[in-house]
Amino acid sequence: MTENGSGSSNTGNSKKPLDWPTLVLILVTGGGNFLAGQQGKNALSYEQQEAIAKIRDLHAELETSQNRQLKVLENQQRILENDAVLLKELHEMVQQIHQANQQRGP
Repeated sequence: MTENGSGSSNTGNSKKPLDWPTLVLILVTGGGNFLAGQQGKNALSYEQQEAIAKIRDLHAELETSQNRQLKVLENQQRILENDAVLLKELHEMVQQIHQANQQRGP
């Protein structure tokens, strides 16, 4: 036992003065890590915003392309309808010619 009546030695109880350079280094390093983390979050947020903007651009381009395709299909539908009318008229003309030839005889 020691003089103060405890069973432990006094070597672990002595207080040393703070090592200021080490403390400053720890604070600077921790602060640097914190700022780097914040900057990483901002960079990720910027990258996310950039990706969202690109997605919006692609969506707008797809919508424009879809509208063009719909107009092309509408035009093709009108062309087909006009062709059907022309074919019907042509068929009627051919039938009239055929009937006229039959009436004339061989």
